[in-house]
Amino acid sequence: MLEKVLRSTNDSLGEQIYRSLRAALISGDIEPGEKISTRTVAAEFRTSAMPVREALKRLEAQGALEVEAKRAYRVPVLSPQSAAELFQVRSVLEAAGAAAAAQSITEAELAQLDQLCDATDIAWRDGDIGTFLHTNASFHHIINNRSGNSFLAEMLETINMRSGPWLGLAIRKIVGQVEWGDKHRRIIGALRNRDSNEASRLMEEDSNWGMQLFQSVNVSKEDLLASTR
Repeated sequence: MLEKVLRSTNDSLGEQIYRSLRAALISGDIEPGEKISTRTVAAEFRTSAMPVREALKRLEAQGALEVEAKRAYRVPVLSPQSAAELFQVRSVLEAAGAAAAAQSITEAELAQLDQLCDATDIAWRDGDIGTFLHTNASFHHIINNRSGNSFLAEMLETINMRSGPWLGLAIRKIVGQVEWGDKHRRIIGALRNRDSNEASRLMEEDSNWGMQLFQSVNVSKEDLLASTR
């Protein structure tokens, strides 16, 4: 379930577990309604329950998890309309981030984005949804962090933690293989040309894909999850 991001730094174990769970949420490894067991995570990291609870409480405070009975945690289950609203907020914030990034992104970062596009295309062609979601998350992460605005980058981390599970659900279980509208190469072109307006417009369209998808889903949140299991 988790991609462990244990690092040789001075971060506390709780911080490292938090980062790993955050990455799994952003990349859609964990889907809406999925339960997170303190005991299971502790076993994966070979640690006690205390640092795991510390990480889970942080994610709860950010709205990425919710508490169930007996202090269990799960990814919140939203209505399709609420999921659409989440992607609407994401699109506005990411558009602002892309506009700022166009003025300061480096050639090395543009080369990274090109490589991620290649990897994303291959993953989509091969039906490797896990790799597709991870490379997609990395693409957005580079641009969001290049905005130069730490408050915006922090807000995007939080909104992407909350929307990531829904993107994973959409890609794995709702859309067909031909339905993914990829604007990433055009976004790179706008960034390379230092065209803030075009980068912003294309990024907003890219993130709006999720909003439009969930606006078209005309079922309850319970029926949505039941139909995708």
